[in-house]
Amino acid sequence: MDKVEQENVTLRAEYDDAKIELSLARKRVHDEMEGLRYQMKMADDKKRMYEEKSKQHKKEMDDLNHKVRFDFTKIKEREKELENQLELLKEDSKNQILSRDSKILDLKRKIDALEFNMENMGIQEQKHKEQRYLAEEKLQNVLRSLQETVSIIEDDHLKNDPQEFLRRLKI
Repeated sequence: MDKVEQENVTLRAEYDDAKIELSLARKRVHDEMEGLRYQMKMADDKKRMYEEKSKQHKKEMDDLNHKVRFDFTKIKEREKELENQLELLKEDSKNQILSRDSKILDLKRKIDALEFNMENMGIQEQKHKEQRYLAEEKLQNVLRSLQETVSIIEDDHLKNDPQEFLRRLKI
């Protein structure tokens, strides 16, 4: 029995050693499991944090995309407004230029007509001067004749001689 007891003691010692090893292995596994759970919890927390940041970034990107689309739409509208204004200004400028050209042509025609009238008036003035000169000459001749007639009448000795009077009048 000694041998059996010794074997029994040896087995018990091995069993106790195995129990202790098992207990230590369980504790190590438990500690490792706790460490892994902690790491999992930390990884989950990081994951949630990154997911939250990702959601925030996605929301910011969506907001920026919306703003960019809105701004782009406003820019397109403003561009169309400016293009329309430019077309109106071009049309207005074209109309103003046509109106000015028309006025310039009208003024040129009037200037030509005035120059023509001035030439005609110059010619008429020359004719009137000539007519006036002729009329003045005639008036001077008439005046001379009247003066001679008056002088003849005034002469006393002619008063008595009617034939001398008529002769002088014919001069």
